[in-house]
Order: sequence, then C-alpha cells, then structure tokens
Amino acid sequence: SSLALGMQVRANHYQMTYYLFLLMGIFFLVYGFYSWKKNRGFSFLKSLLILFVSGTIALGFNSTSLMATSEYTDFSTRGKSELTINPDGSPKEQSTGLDFDYITEYSYGIFESLNLIVPRIQGGGSREDLGRKHGIYDFLIQNGVGANQALQFSKNVPTYWGTQPILEAPAYIGISVFFFALMSLFLIRGPLRDSLALGILFSLLLSWGKNLSFLTEFFVNYVPLYNKFRAVSSLQVVLEFCFPVLAAMGLHHLFYKREKIEIKYFLKIAAIPFLILSLVYISKGLFSFTGINDSYFVELYGPSLVSQIKEARISIFESDVFRALLFCITLTVLYYLFYINKIKKNSALILILLVLTIDLVGVANRYIDRDAFVSPKRAVNTFQITSADLSIQKDTSRFRVFEPRLGLTGARTSFFHNALGGYHGAKPRRFEELFDAYKTHQNTGILDFLNVKYIISSDQENGSLKPLLNPNALGPVWFVNEIKEFRTLDELMQALKEADFNRTALVFEKDLPHGLIKNYTIDSLTKIHLISAKPDYLKYQVNNTSNAFAVFSEMYYPKGWKAFVDGKEFPIFNVNYVLRGLEIPANVSEIEFRFEPKLIGKGTFFRWLSLLFFVLGICVLGYFQYFRKTR
Repeated sequence: SSLALGMQVRANHYQMTYYLFLLMGIFFLVYGFYSWKKNRGFSFLKSLLILFVSGTIALGFNSTSLMATSEYTDFSTRGKSELTINPDGSPKEQSTGLDFDYITEYSYGIFESLNLIVPRIQGGGSREDLGRKHGIYDFLIQNGVGANQALQFSKNVPTYWGTQPILEAPAYIGISVFFFALMSLFLIRGPLRDSLALGILFSLLLSWGKNLSFLTEFFVNYVPLYNKFRAVSSLQVVLEFCFPVLAAMGLHHLFYKREKIEIKYFLKIAAIPFLILSLVYISKGLFSFTGINDSYFVELYGPSLVSQIKEARISIFESDVFRALLFCITLTVLYYLFYINKIKKNSALILILLVLTIDLVGVANRYIDRDAFVSPKRAVNTFQITSADLSIQKDTSRFRVFEPRLGLTGARTSFFHNALGGYHGAKPRRFEELFDAYKTHQNTGILDFLNVKYIISSDQENGSLKPLLNPNALGPVWFVNEIKEFRTLDELMQALKEADFNRTALVFEKDLPHGLIKNYTIDSLTKIHLISAKPDYLKYQVNNTSNAFAVFSEMYYPKGWKAFVDGKEFPIFNVNYVLRGLEIPANVSEIEFRFEPKLIGKGTFFRWLSLLFFVLGICVLGYFQYFRKTR
C-alpha cells in the first residue's frame, strides 16, 4: 500500500489525491461502523494503524514535492488575496482559497448527470462529429454548401446544450457497467458495497456544485482544503472508480453464485434502467434542447442552421437513449439464457465482455481523434512557425512576447518565444491580479516593466500575424530614481495606472526596512546588464559609483531566491507588486540571483528516512513470514 499510495501522490495531481482521501474517509466510516457492530474494534484499529503507517511512508516518499507545493500555495491563486477591491473598484470576495464562482464554474447539471449512462443526453461534447448523420450535412448541402465544407462543419457541430462553459466529452461510465453495478447494489450486502455506493452518491452530489449550492458552500467553507481546488465536476472521478468495482462484484455474483439468484428478482432489477430510460424518452417534450451559447451561434451561423442544430440534438438524444435500451435488453437476455442453461457460463461471459467492449469503445471512439496521434518520426513541429516568429527570433536579447488573442495560456507563443504567460493549475496569484488590472485599464506600463518587447497581433484582413515592437519595454533590469511607499496594496495597485516605472519603484511600506534610502542619483556612467540567465541562476554586470536601487523584471518569490552582490548576500525587495528590487552599494561589479530553497534538503532527508522505514518494514514482515513457515 505504501508503494501504491506513493505512486498516486507522485502523479502530482493533488486534486485527485485529495478526492482519494475523501473516498478513503468514507471507507473509514463505513468499515468502522461495521466493526463496531460486530465487536471487532481492535482488528479495525490495527488495520487502520497499518494504513496510517503506509500512508505516512507514501507521503515521505514525496516529501520534497509536497513541501514545495505547500510552501508555494500561499503565493498562488489557491491562497488568500491581499487585495480588498477588484480592478474595476468593486469589493473583492475574501477567501482563504479560490472564489466560489471559480470553484463551481464547471458544475454538472442534475439532469446532465444522466450522461453517465446516456452519453449525449445533453448533446455530448461542445463539438460533436456527426458525420453525415442527424441531418446537419444534408441541410448544408441543400442550402448550396460544398460537400467538403459541409462535412467539415458536420464534424464540429455545437450539440452540447448543458450549462457548463465547455465540455470536451461526457463523463460516460457505460450503460453496461451501470447495469451490473445496479445488480451489485441490490444483490450484495456488506461494507464494501456500502462504501462504494456512498462514494458514488457523495461524488455525484458534490459534482453538481452551484446546482446544489448549499452542500457545496458547506464544503467550501468548512471542509479543510476543499476550496483549494476548482472544477467540481471532476469529483465524478470518484464514481468513475466506484461504478466499475461494483459492476465487477455484481457480475461475479450473478455468474458464480447463481444458486442465490431468483430470476424474477433479477428481471425486476433489470427493469429499473429500462424504466428510467423510457421515462427520459417520454419526457423529451419537456426539454428545450437550447444551449447557453445558442444566441451567439445565431449571430454566427444564422437562425436556420441553429434550428437544424437543435433538431440534431433531438436526434442524437433519441439515438443514444435507444442505444442504452438496446444494451440493457441484450445483457438481460444473455444472462437469462445462461440462467436457464441455454448457453454455458464461459460463452455468456465472453459475449458480455464483447457487449461491454462495444459499449465503452464505441463511445470513446467518438472523442478520440486518431489523427492527433502522430509518430515522433513523422512529427515535424507542434506549431507552424510564422514570419512574425522568425522576425522576433532574430532579436537575441532577453525579453518577453505577448500574444493578446491567445491570452496568458497560449501554448503557441511559449513554443517559439519567452512568453509573458504560461499555464499552470495554480498560477501565481499576484501575477494573475496584475494581469487582471492590465486587462481592465489597458495599462501598457505594466507590459513595459514586465519587459514585453514584442506583441504579436493578428491582421483582421488576412489573418496573418504581425510582430509589433514595444519601444517602451524597460528590459531585464534598470535603475530607478526613487522608491515610493504605499500603506496598502490596494493603493499600490491603483498607483500602477499613473506611475513612471522607468524612474519609480512602487513598494508596500511593510516590505521595506526602516531607514532605507528612498531617493537615488543616476549618472551616465551607472550601468547594469544581464550577462547570464538560467531557470535557477541569473548574473548581472554592474558599474556604479554611488548607491543605487535596481528593479529586475523577474518574479518576486522569497522562498528560495537569494541575491549576492559581489559574493555577499543582500535582501530582495518586492516592488511593482510582482517584481524584485535590490539596493546596491557603490562600486559594485557583479550581482547574482540563485534559487536555493531550504526545503530541498529537508525533503531529501525525509525521503531517505521514509525509504529506510520502508525497507526495514519489508525485512521485518519477511522475517515473520519465514519464521511462521519454519515453525
């Protein structure tokens, strides 16, 4: 269990690890209750102790990354904001984690959750490949659209009419899996079944997010760490684990404990999904089949085509309901034939396995783009380079590039250049807040001190990309004449709109030591240049005859970055909300920034200690196993 848990944490998706711990909590409560009822408390506590030790060792294996993540959390969007107002002047929601609206942006609709058994009950993904089926292709051909263009559009039809912003694919577990899981729920008793059933109910209710707001608000406000994670819809990963386990249990019970099965009771259970699906189909007249983006699609495609898209939504709704009914009938008939000895057990199991495969692979193939899988030998470039990129790459100085049409997360920009942004699930909070201020006020001074030298714009006439030079970019580092203090960070953020960043550094007064010089004289001989740059190391050459204050266009992060002036460590100050500032004494020749976080040593120690306990535990268990056999 130590290795299994250790590998799960090592996957570095802490949201999924958190959900695993929530599921383990459910198992703890259920098995604890059963142990208490059967007076097996000591055995339960012993098992719990073993699990606790195994989990501690597993966490120890990952101590370095866990400690680094914990340390960084307060500086990320998962930590508490220091601002009290938004860029537009409205009050900012105060939270120790993510905002409620951000956490619940991707919330599963209550009715939409039926896509667990009917994949396109609300249209499937935001873009569905309908091919020549469901009327879209024929409609386009009849209206004079060319065959290739019609087919291309029919491969990307916006069929989704749920309430989530986008949906790549429905969370389909399989009607076949649901069928056998249902058998398990009715035919089997015990703590394992109850734990899995509660896990399903728990994850389903919480995945509804803002659609069941009272429950979500309780967890956000009172359950530790729950507000550190977004996209509550991903909680369905728990039920996506529980359902197949229940299905395997149900299938085993049906075929290997046939003597305990009453065929009439089996048929009653089998009728449940049939009744649910029939009721859904009969009720289709109550549904609008209208999505939240349809008004936009009307402007984009026209009302006639959107009306046809709505008809296509109805068509795939009916198609997938009938598909689910067919699978349920097929599985019922197969088991009935086995029960009355018309087909043998192995033959029945092979046929059921075939049905399961057709069910799951059939839906998976709708959303797997085979063309996206390319052999490394055939792959040339992930992105096509443009003349704009080639032009920028001729500049060998250190700068950043911003492509507004792609925002901060445009992978294309990062592929060719030192981009302004990048993607991470826990972005630096202050940088996000600074960028929000830029978008609200279009304050180009922010781009200047972030050293954005080139902006890639799109030509509206022909769609080509053009590199625009920003002549006001301040470069990797520069000296300022004055330091301006502010009592609050809200005041500092407001001052960003009018400051002359070439001359002034804006600082929160609590970040500066008492007695620091606030004004500096810069002469023509005072110079500073970046001469070496690596992810964890920066080196600058300096020439100054008097005390100076330099601003570095690098993110301020106190947990690891250290500054050395001619070999002597100096404090780094947080300036302009996100950047680094450094007071430099006269007659300095060299400055170095090194990333040397203290926790690396601590984490390594705990990793080795955990490995030692793990090996000792294996040796002790092996000895007792051998001792038992030789007695």
